[in-house]
Amino acid sequence: MKKRKVKDFIALDAQKLVRDCEEYLEEEKALELDLKEREEIIRKETPDDVKKGGYL
Repeated sequence: MKKRKVKDFIALDAQKLVRDCEEYLEEEKALELDLKEREEIIRKETPDDVKKGGYL
């Protein structure tokens, strides 16, 4: 009986670990997309002379 409880506990713990990893990867992907969007906005709003090494 104890072995079954331990196996069930390990299985549940492994499932939780997989869910946590999936959530982490989804969050990481969302952050990468957000960063790309922000970089694109900055690129569009930055004057050409500043892009070439000049100052405002």
